[in-house]
Amino acid sequence: MKKYVIPLAAASIFALAGCGTAANTTTTAAAQSTLNVVIYPQGSWSENFNPFSPNALGGTVGFLYEPLEQFINLSGKSVNWLAKGYSWSNNNTVLTLHLRSGVKWSNGTPFTAKDVVFTLNLMKRFPGIDSNAVWSFLRSVSAPNASTVVFTLNKPNASAFYYLTSITPVPQSVWSKVKNPVTYTNTNPVVTGPYILGKFNPQDYTFQKNSHYWQPGKPKVSTLSFPAYTSNSSVDLALSKGFVDWAALFTPDIQKTYVATNPKSHKYWFGQGAPVMLFLNNAVYPLSSSSVRTALSYAIDRSQVSNQGEYGYEKPATALGIPPGQASYADPTALSQAPSSYHPNKAVRMLKALGFTINSGGQMLMPNGKPFQISLLVVSSYSDWVQDVTVIASELKKIGIDATVKPLQYSAYYSDLQNGSYSAAIGWSYSGPNPFYYFNFGMNSLYSAPIGKPASSNVERFHSSKANQYLASYNSTTNPAAQQQALNKLETLWVQQMPSIPLVWGAYWNEYNTGKFSGWPTPTNPYTDPGPNDAAQELTVLHLTPKK
Repeated sequence: MKKYVIPLAAASIFALAGCGTAANTTTTAAAQSTLNVVIYPQGSWSENFNPFSPNALGGTVGFLYEPLEQFINLSGKSVNWLAKGYSWSNNNTVLTLHLRSGVKWSNGTPFTAKDVVFTLNLMKRFPGIDSNAVWSFLRSVSAPNASTVVFTLNKPNASAFYYLTSITPVPQSVWSKVKNPVTYTNTNPVVTGPYILGKFNPQDYTFQKNSHYWQPGKPKVSTLSFPAYTSNSSVDLALSKGFVDWAALFTPDIQKTYVATNPKSHKYWFGQGAPVMLFLNNAVYPLSSSSVRTALSYAIDRSQVSNQGEYGYEKPATALGIPPGQASYADPTALSQAPSSYHPNKAVRMLKALGFTINSGGQMLMPNGKPFQISLLVVSSYSDWVQDVTVIASELKKIGIDATVKPLQYSAYYSDLQNGSYSAAIGWSYSGPNPFYYFNFGMNSLYSAPIGKPASSNVERFHSSKANQYLASYNSTTNPAAQQQALNKLETLWVQQMPSIPLVWGAYWNEYNTGKFSGWPTPTNPYTDPGPNDAAQELTVLHLTPKK
């Protein structure tokens, strides 16, 4: 039996809030104990604090609901959280979690193993909230006592620990009365996290310090405020004025627009993570052809996307998609075969070999004689992404493809992405402690769905029995060499099939104000992933101390 106990690290988590109106810039201790956080501009908020919902408001998971284990993607490390340790037994088919003592829900009742078991069984009853499909590998879950949870797997599964301990438990006493946890908006959340809901309105919501929080003396920041903004540019202005303390934002010419407005206090650190993707709907012709998808990869100049759309903050990605921090996992052969270079002539030759033609007007026609048209879905308020797809549309037009940009409000964008109502869409990628999770989310058919039904991931609707086989091979062993062999096969399959196109390395957007708070993660002290929209956001805030 292997045992692991990870010491509880000093916690710190990001918080970003924008202000809809000019804020009072007084530097009193009371004012500084409110951290204004902006995770993303959306115009206005719709009240939803359901940790299982894709429409949950920022901070629901992290500040309110906590996981059993915290994962730091840049380093690949994990930190015990609601669980204080764990052990594997029975040939790695039984995972036993030992819960931390003294944890209470915000209503004062104890957090126990029964709450964890209830949460897992709730996910079994309502598959719509089982976003990681844990019941595809989980046989049963039980609580032999108040501080122990036992997960029994169908067979050895190396990634089970990550997926099971990333779950945020909910209180049985509350959620047992919820009729439909898929649609429940949870306007009065009962939580274990460092904060509870303060107030909500469509222009701003706040979190207040949880008096029952299990870490003594924390958080030191008493209030988190999340003002609503309509666009990146409106947040840029608020940042420069000091109205926002922490943000996850693309900021053009950040030295001039942000740092120079207060060089002593205005700081940023953009870590490079999993790639920003151009998702391609594999269920829609002609994007259903892997050769067409590969040709499109050659038709996109990633350096132009990086420089024109992202001001060079996000560097060009390889078509393999394994980020710089995990480069040791990349198979050199797969990397060399990936269609990463800008080669428009090669793209045209590949398409012509498939029966595509170019008419006298320079228009690319599909083998059926119809124009090759692609609509590029994007969130209208994300100015960098809008510029990214504008660059991509221009490059596709150069080879005769009728490419148009389709900007939508976030909720409509996400709905179309989940339900497959798109041809191509720019979007975030998937990350985890190593590249397995990137490939699992992007290639595992368990996470996909037919067009018209929501996919939890694999929104490109890629289906491959080989991919499922290689993913299962990785999960069947804890031997690093055998796992790398499975990853090599996944990497080769990825570059052969190109389910979607990695564009640039996704930045951990992260602007912060050291004049009001100390304790931020930095490149020289990377104790957690930077930025308020990371899954481990709680770590940053718990580390912060207001300045007097």
